Amino acid sequence: MKQHHGIKPYSPPVPNPNTVFKRAHGIDPKYRHEVRIKRVWCCVSNPSIASEIRRVVVDSFPGTAFDNFESPVSLGGLALSGEDRTPTVLFVDGGNVGSINRERLKKTYPHLTIILLSENRTVCSIPKQFCEIQYPETKNADFIATAASAFNLNLPDTIASFIRLAEDELRLSHRMDNPHGFVVLVVDDEPHWFAEFLPQLYSIIGKRADIVIRRTYEEAKEFIDAHGDFTACLITDLFFPMDGVVTDEAGKSLIRYVHDKFPRIAKTVSSQSPLGEQFSDIALVFRKGEPNALPRLRRFIRDFAGFGDFLMVVQGTTRRIRTIQELKEAVELADGKILDEFAKKDFFSTWLYMHGFYTAGDALKVDRSSGEILRSNILGILNQEIDILNLDPFKIRDFSGNVVCSTFSLSDIREQMYTLPDEMMEKWEANDLLSDWLMRHGFTGLADELRPIQGTGDDVKIKIIEIMDKWIDKYEKMGIPTQAKV
Repeated sequence: MKQHHGIKPYSPPVPNPNTVFKRAHGIDPKYRHEVRIKRVWCCVSNPSIASEIRRVVVDSFPGTAFDNFESPVSLGGLALSGEDRTPTVLFVDGGNVGSINRERLKKTYPHLTIILLSENRTVCSIPKQFCEIQYPETKNADFIATAASAFNLNLPDTIASFIRLAEDELRLSHRMDNPHGFVVLVVDDEPHWFAEFLPQLYSIIGKRADIVIRRTYEEAKEFIDAHGDFTACLITDLFFPMDGVVTDEAGKSLIRYVHDKFPRIAKTVSSQSPLGEQFSDIALVFRKGEPNALPRLRRFIRDFAGFGDFLMVVQGTTRRIRTIQELKEAVELADGKILDEFAKKDFFSTWLYMHGFYTAGDALKVDRSSGEILRSNILGILNQEIDILNLDPFKIRDFSGNVVCSTFSLSDIREQMYTLPDEMMEKWEANDLLSDWLMRHGFTGLADELRPIQGTGDDVKIKIIEIMDKWIDKYEKMGIPTQAKV
């Protein structure tokens, strides 16, 4: 079934107030970048760890201020007469966490996240409720990140990932008024697993989603009830607290609850227990620490949580759909029952959101039509986005706002980089300007690799050019033209 580009503007149906899906009004693709950690404070006894924290902040979080406090006493002098709502992270160690005045600091700095860098193996291995009984001082921390050498982790990666985690959690508090983007929910009660897992997970999702961690069944269920409509993936252990008792029923109940209420959410079970295998028909199941766990997780998130190709059976063959143009061609040919099932589970809207097509994702999120009406609606929405892409070259501007280059060609963009000021390249990375454009035009691999880059000066330019060169060569070998098809 072909659909001509000259269609009338599409008007999405009015959402049913009883549906579990909520319309996201006024989504701003740049909103998620407005909430950033602006300050990192450090109060640890080990000078080498303090130095490591400073280096991570300087290298990976440009524009973020760093201050080192030798003791909790000097921290106590920070209290102000009024509120300071600057997003801030405070790293403390086990020797200082019990001496800080959490209540006073939180009152003065409501957007402060306190992270305990613990070298105590027990603190890093047991559920929160038991840890706070045995080590009451840990109640002062919002998160526990392991610095214990026994776990053989990379401390700079741990520091960077927990700064991002604090940023994501803070962004979540703004989501109710201005929802945007998706989140990956991680449920586990072992802090050392977060330190091991978060850097890897951030490398998989880039900046296309936030990560939220919860440590009990009640916390996880409360989150799903409030934000399930914007949860892309659940990664959960089986054993964690439920009604104050560590039990495998916590994980089992959570998986069933999420599957029943939000079947769209991709689910993974990460546990040492073989009991997770009972969910292999609805979730990816892997053992913590197994050699191929992270590659399997990477493939799963890309294939089933909307981050990578769109997988759909078309005329008896599973297609890997990379671009919105390819998605349109597949929808024209696919069986109507498959379209109905995918739309019901919000597969289309999730993939479109993850690839920067916010208006299209918004429209399909509330479309509960079926059959040929659904096919026609989907094609109408996709054609509108394709028409917009025709008029959407990447525009490189100078600091006066004048366009110096307007192109669809990756090679053209790459050549312009040599003459651009470092500050312009930094702005691209800070605001995701280039990555957003690349994602919409089908260059998602390149976009994902550019997103984690942060820094200042010539280093940023060199990194971006190196990555551009690699991917231009890769796309050409794959037969993918580096000038977008529009």
